[in-house]
Amino acid sequence: MRAKSREGGFSLLELIVAMAITLIISGAIYGLMAGGQNAFRREPALTDRQQNIRTAMALIQADLQIAGQGLGPMIQVFLAGNEQGPDTPTSVVDFSQGEKTDFLSLYSDTGMCPHVDLQDGNQAANGGNLNSTQSIPDCYPEDALVMVIYPGASGPALKPGFAHNIHAGDTKVNFPPGLQPPAPFSLIQGVSDLDSPEVPIAIAVIEWVRWQIANEDPACTSNCVPALYRTSSGGWDIVNGVLATPGTSDAWRLVARGVEDLQVRYRTADGWFNDPPAIANDYDNIVREVQVVLSARTTDPRIQGSTTEEGTTAVRGQLISSASPRTALVHLANRPASPSPGGPAWR
Repeated sequence: MRAKSREGGFSLLELIVAMAITLIISGAIYGLMAGGQNAFRREPALTDRQQNIRTAMALIQADLQIAGQGLGPMIQVFLAGNEQGPDTPTSVVDFSQGEKTDFLSLYSDTGMCPHVDLQDGNQAANGGNLNSTQSIPDCYPEDALVMVIYPGASGPALKPGFAHNIHAGDTKVNFPPGLQPPAPFSLIQGVSDLDSPEVPIAIAVIEWVRWQIANEDPACTSNCVPALYRTSSGGWDIVNGVLATPGTSDAWRLVARGVEDLQVRYRTADGWFNDPPAIANDYDNIVREVQVVLSARTTDPRIQGSTTEEGTTAVRGQLISSASPRTALVHLANRPASPSPGGPAWR
């Protein structure tokens, strides 16, 4: 009689259960690995995006704080820049009724060169020369963006223009009419314009700062990477004598990639406005605070958490900050006591 064997195989049910457990464990492991890979791509991209936007905002805040430095209290140093045209990347931020991306533009004395006082009269008769009362310092470059300063009793108190043939150590600054940038970049469009409506009293080397969104590659037409650019000459290329667009000239500096929207608002005594008002010798119209909103996105569409806006898939973020021009606050604090109402408007 044969002994009964104790060995036997798996039943079908046991095999199915084992395979199910194996699949579950394998799926969990795959999910962990995929999540880790997504995090590995996501975190550096988000860090890069956040670093770009923070660096850009810090530089913008520095420009805002010195806006109007050395140029007097009753000048609007901020230029209107609400809603750029259709050739710029469209806004993805419904910050002000869905408007397109703004630009930020302002004047400021560089602080690197002193003002130069001018002699009375005869600028037009001298063929566009401004005669100074002292030798022009060596810090004035041969071709410089300068601000011609007027007493301000009537009309504009400042006019920007490019001065050529600055003879450092001499007493002449020349504004050849044929070498001036076209309007509206320069307000000095002719020899007689230097004396109108008043006789200028001084000149100062300035920066015409402009922040603007544009495609990183100017020739790009599809799936373009937006970028934030800065210029200190209003975009005017002094070397080539042309008004350049971002990405096409050394007159512009690329500050941050992936920044796709810039929104700006200005606060005066009457509240917030999308564009700065004219000063018109009114302390209430001085810009006391500027709010800037920057929106940036990652440039890799494969990152987990990406959303599609304006046809582009990316992970997006936003940074909002405000700054007050120091010069404006000083002028408001020193507002004369008369006429009424008078006295300090800021403490």
